[in-house]
Amino acid sequence: MPVLSIQRSPTSRSFRAGDWPITTATSQSGVRTKRLFGSLASGGKLILTYANIPDNTADDFINSWQQTKGGLDYLETSTGNGIQSTDLMFSGMSSELKTEILSSTSGARWTYAAAPQIESVAPNISTVKIELIAELRSD
Repeated sequence: MPVLSIQRSPTSRSFRAGDWPITTATSQSGVRTKRLFGSLASGGKLILTYANIPDNTADDFINSWQQTKGGLDYLETSTGNGIQSTDLMFSGMSSELKTEILSSTSGARWTYAAAPQIESVAPNISTVKIELIAELRSD
């Protein structure tokens, strides 16, 4: 399995919790009924930005993207939460918030939601933005 080994803290990050599998139906009289079709949320997104990193480090993100075949395969994990090196990924965030984010994606596995975006900002220096998604799949 592909590995995204993050050796530094991101300069910024954002998280959007996943969606619960809920369907809603409204009767002709206007009564709404909701039904839950699962026990876990899916589709949580984590966007990480690594500003002003060496190009040889930026290359690691493209290599990881290629290894996942464009997000088809999951990222290998050493923490059980779908991402390797979560301590660095959440550096500077309170332990309570980190715990909530990881527990809200419990049972899901991480892969790329989109290809890494790389912006060259100076000779041999780039800024990389990656978007990861926590998915529940039957495979």
